[in-house]
Amino acid sequence: MVLNEKNPILFIDNYGIAWYKCHASQKPIPATEVIIFGSLIPNLNVKYYYHNSMREYRKIQVKEFNEFEGNCNTCKHLVRVKHPKDINGFLYGKCNGNGDMLHPLLYNSSLDNLKFHPDDHMDMKCYGAR
Repeated sequence: MVLNEKNPILFIDNYGIAWYKCHASQKPIPATEVIIFGSLIPNLNVKYYYHNSMREYRKIQVKEFNEFEGNCNTCKHLVRVKHPKDINGFLYGKCNGNGDMLHPLLYNSSLDNLKFHPDDHMDMKCYGAR
């Protein structure tokens, strides 16, 4: 049996249980103890198999990725503003954070009229984790 993206199973044991390789520990795990997560990177169609004891590890990964991205969508300073659905996926809000960090050319945004895309790497220095 060949291990690849279409066939993530390492092997099937004598009891009919499929075994996968844990993405974090690289150790075999039975299907009864698997949690499947998608990619941290938006729009990447991939699945990662983790042992169910790795939930906290995954939470840390998500937190660190969000801090690296510095996107307003996951920032504690963002106040969401109701708006009609944008065909390009842009979101709108108001920033209650440190205004001197907001780049004026960021989609013609201001602190009171913030426009951003949730999948952009914004690298906002004023980012604060929730």
